[in-house]
Amino acid sequence: MSRWSITRGTRRAAIALALLMAAPLWLASCSGGSRSAAGPAGPGASGGSAGGPGASSGAAGGAGATDGAATGALLPADGVDCQEQACVYHAGSGGYYTCLSGAVGRCFHYGRSCAPAHSCMYDPKRKRYRVCREPVEGRCDSFGDACEPPDGCMIDPKDGLLRACLSPGDGRCQQFGEVCGPS
Repeated sequence: MSRWSITRGTRRAAIALALLMAAPLWLASCSGGSRSAAGPAGPGASGGSAGGPGASSGAAGGAGATDGAATGALLPADGVDCQEQACVYHAGSGGYYTCLSGAVGRCFHYGRSCAPAHSCMYDPKRKRYRVCREPVEGRCDSFGDACEPPDGCMIDPKDGLLRACLSPGDGRCQQFGEVCGPS
């Protein structure tokens, strides 16, 4: 075997690496025009998702296909309002965090620490909701009286999911309904 022989696996890896490195150059050459510092609203920008940014008149028709001329900004100049992120309890850390992605009564991806605007927080020691007098970094240093979250979603201790509370009382839920929040 000479020093120049390459095994089949190494050859495949080298080809894959070369293709990955060449892909950005190939995609840039297929953009249908040069990009300017103006960003997505600049020359060659598309009006929808079918053509994507930089779509040219060769796009395959339908929504988003353009004749190559920009028709205006894709987003309003004053910005877009983002959906407010829910502030939810994380049982593993015992604190509240913004929920970046969640559904069916559970948060899948947590963000920064937070405190609910209504100050009604889950007290894991007493397993009930209580008014938080001193929220610090998503946790409560001093609890007060029992409360119920205004949206009616409470943690079901059986499965840890947020559920609609059909019968609240003394910071606890006597009867749970369907899953709710966060979204």
